Parts: sequence; structure tokens; C-alpha cells
Amino acid sequence: EIIIEPGSTHCGKKDQMFQHITSAKAAGADAIKFQWTSDPEKLAARRNAQDYKAAYKYINFPKSWLGDLLQQCVEAGLEFLCTAYLKEDLEVIAPLVRRFKIASFEAFDDDFIKAHDDYPLPVILSTGMMDLDYAARQLGKVGYVSGVLHCVSAYPTPQEEVHLDSIYQLRRMVAPMPVGFSDHTRCVTTGGLAVAAGAQILEVHARLEGTPHDNPDFSSALGPTSLKEYVDYARRAEKMVGVGRKRQQPCEAEMAKYRVVSK
Repeated sequence: EIIIEPGSTHCGKKDQMFQHITSAKAAGADAIKFQWTSDPEKLAARRNAQDYKAAYKYINFPKSWLGDLLQQCVEAGLEFLCTAYLKEDLEVIAPLVRRFKIASFEAFDDDFIKAHDDYPLPVILSTGMMDLDYAARQLGKVGYVSGVLHCVSAYPTPQEEVHLDSIYQLRRMVAPMPVGFSDHTRCVTTGGLAVAAGAQILEVHARLEGTPHDNPDFSSALGPTSLKEYVDYARRAEKMVGVGRKRQQPCEAEMAKYRVVSK
């Protein structure tokens, strides 16, 4: 499953949000996840992140647009997701989505996690800035978990710090729950490598061709052409990884005639 994340690269403009949906569909993604906050000032204060206030203002668009985005996604055949960061915003998002996504920065907040129990929806939890033991503790606090994502909360993420082996570690810990990777590397091959490491869900940041270079999320987002390459590479990796147990493959039938078998 591949989820596209525009972040703030739509610059708070509705037409660019629609363009992101079109781009995600053209790339072959399964879903697109927007972000929304009712109060950028409160979000900046909550996170002690005054430097990011401008970015938060981009995701403070009219809540009536959320329904329009959902409709566009339905018409495009994509699942609509949306991350909320304030407890009071969950009731706005809940009627529009099939599942919640808790971002890494909020995944440390037990009260925020608990607030999701008021809604009968599954939760995907991102685990940036956590070690394995802490991730296990936070997962245990989620009422209805449907997935967990390895994540490195750096934008962009240096390749030498991606540590895709964490996906394997998470799979061992939570199997058979789906495990994935929230990707900030801006590298077209990382998703495929994550699939080879066991990821069943990919979340990747994307931008449009005209996104300004000074946009807060530009440095960790793939443009439309690179996004298509990313998705194609991940799909090929999925086919090559396969499922099931080790066995003789159909393509080996011809060569099987020449096996030297013990008498």
C-alpha cells in the first residue's frame, strides 16, 4: 500500500490540493493523506515550534475543504486520509476517514493517543524518534491499531540514518500487524528497499512541479516524475519479494530436468 503525503506543499491552495490528488493517482498510489489543523498558533505552541508556524498556516485551510478533498479522492479512486494534531480536531476528521494516522510528534502524547478511543476507527502509528521498546509501549496504548510505521523524523532523512532494518525488527515485534515506512529521504529507490526489508505500507512525501523551493516541505518531497518512479520501483520490489515459502518456481521447470539427484 502506498500513501502520498503532500504536507504543506500545496501552499494552502485548494486547486493545488486537487492537483496533488491527480498526481497521486497518475503515480499509481493507493491513498493520499493530507494534514489539517484548526489552530496553527495552538499547534505551534503545543509543539514549541514557533519556527514552523508558517508551515502550520498552510494546513489551516477551511474545514469545508476536507469534504471536497474527500469527494475528489472518491472520484479518483484513492483513499482519503488526514492527520490531525489537536484533540478537538479529531471529531472533524473522524466522519471523513476510514482510519486515523498519528504522527510521530504526537505519538509521545498519551492523552492524544487515548482521545482516539472515542471513535471506532483503526489507527496507524508512526514511530519517529523512538527506540523499539518505547514504540512497543506506545502501541500498547492505542485501542485499535491497524499498522505501525518505521520513521526517521528528519527532513530530508540522511541515507546513512534510514536504518531500514528497523522494519524487520518491528515486524518481529507486532506480527501479523502490518508494518511500514514513512519516507522522508527524497530518494526514488528507498521505497523499494523498504519493501525488500518487509514494509507493507509506504508513506512518501510529494510536491508539485511548481512548488516553491522555499516551501517548508520541499526538501523532503518528490516531484511528480520522481514520484512515479518511486511507486513503480516499489511495485516491482513487491513482486520480486513475493509471498509464501521457498519452493521451486514455474520458471525453473525446464532446468529441473538436469538436476543431479542422489540415487
